[in-house]
Amino acid sequence: MKEFKCQYCGKAFNIKQNCIVHERIHTGEKPYKCQYCDKAFAKPCDFVNHERIHTGEKPYKCQYCNKAFSKKCNCNVHEKNHSEEKPFKCQFCDKKFIQQRDYIRHERIHTGEKTYKCQYCDKTFIRKDHCSVHEKIHTGEKPYECQYCNKAFIIKQNCIVHERVHTGEKPYECQYCDQKFTQQWDCVIHERIHTGGKPYKCQHCDKAFNRKHNCIVHEKSHTGEKPYKCQYCDKKFTQQCNCVIHERIHTGEKPYKCQYCNKTYNRKYSCIVHEKSHTGENLYKCKFCDKKFTRKDYCNVHEKIHLGEKTYKCKHCNKAFNKKQKCVQHEKSHTVKKLYKCQYCHKKFSVNSDCVDHEKIHTDEKPYKCQYCNKTFVREQYFIQHESIHADKLSIMNNCVNHEVFHCEKKPYKCKLCYKAFVSRNEFDLHEKDHNDVTSVSGEHASGQYDTEICHGTNIVCQDRNGVKQELVKKEIEDYAPVREQPYPVALFKNAFA
Repeated sequence: MKEFKCQYCGKAFNIKQNCIVHERIHTGEKPYKCQYCDKAFAKPCDFVNHERIHTGEKPYKCQYCNKAFSKKCNCNVHEKNHSEEKPFKCQFCDKKFIQQRDYIRHERIHTGEKTYKCQYCDKTFIRKDHCSVHEKIHTGEKPYECQYCNKAFIIKQNCIVHERVHTGEKPYECQYCDQKFTQQWDCVIHERIHTGGKPYKCQHCDKAFNRKHNCIVHEKSHTGEKPYKCQYCDKKFTQQCNCVIHERIHTGEKPYKCQYCNKTYNRKYSCIVHEKSHTGENLYKCKFCDKKFTRKDYCNVHEKIHLGEKTYKCKHCNKAFNKKQKCVQHEKSHTVKKLYKCQYCHKKFSVNSDCVDHEKIHTDEKPYKCQYCNKTFVREQYFIQHESIHADKLSIMNNCVNHEVFHCEKKPYKCKLCYKAFVSRNEFDLHEKDHNDVTSVSGEHASGQYDTEICHGTNIVCQDRNGVKQELVKKEIEDYAPVREQPYPVALFKNAFA
């Protein structure tokens, strides 16, 4: 008999104090306030555990090792890892669990039960904490703030991982090599490269994956399921993220802006990679040449060219490749299975990306547009190759203009704080940084308005530089200077070739 009933919902309790604490859910009362921050709690145990975050107190020690915990329940769970005791077994499969709550959550995957419903929309969840996190998307609440910058997060763990970017901490080390990681899951995925572990198997073929998400996406290629449809055209996608990115082609939306220049991107990852070109952050240098890469995997693939290393071997013949993707594509030529069918004609492809590119012929879609000219491309690789041609020409142009300044006796870049003058913009920028240690530079400096005296004397004609004639360089200035952020005063461009 439970004699203590909640006056708001009728729920009954054996202990009066439990009933009082429960009623605070209805009233919103939180009488226990943290003395270190503004957070308040309905339960005294939650309040005590929270304050231990500030004090660093960990009173519960593992009896098998030196590890300590702020919560007793966490210590109990940890100790079961030593004893390997897993008392809770799933009735639908052979999986066992240390904790009852993990066992209950797992069984809901089999039953499809989703007990927790969002109070703002119709979405339902297996776990209460997942529902709580989802509801914060509606409210915009981000309670966890980075102590090094102003960035805030919905999930505490995401904040902890983010702070490791500032501290450089990588607590998870691979047990097979010296590589370290900021997140445990990244370490687990990495170790599967050493072990060859691929626990997620496709139910339609023999293919296996080391990530569950990759397996789910692959299985849709068998079923032909494309649940995400573009609202502007008839194109469909297996993944929602790909659909969102595709729709930005129609809307022209580029929500990710570089914090160092005005360039914008429709993909976050593209923006991050671009920003590294400004900061030099995490640039991976080839150990055999001076080439640098924004991604380590690109650097590794490049180094294999120097070594002549071809680590990926075809399982059907003796052919070897330095890129895994090339090996996978080659192996499909043996099986002659063409799983990917064009939704507009009867053509089939063994590689999904080839099918996607082929479908763009039907839709006349060319999503990659050059920022220097109006040329558009179906494939990203052709677009990147094309833009590099412009970049090379612009580099030659800037080198030539920079060189011709040294023929002038004048120094066009004059500091407004100490009146020192410089021939090149780079020297001026380095000098300006010395002032920035004491005071900020005025808006006129930041906007590129300098007091300059340009050489108007005898015309100086340079010899051909890098095999590019002066007339060609002059033409490139006229063609490209308007669309780029000019690194020199405009007057200098006009007079350099006068």
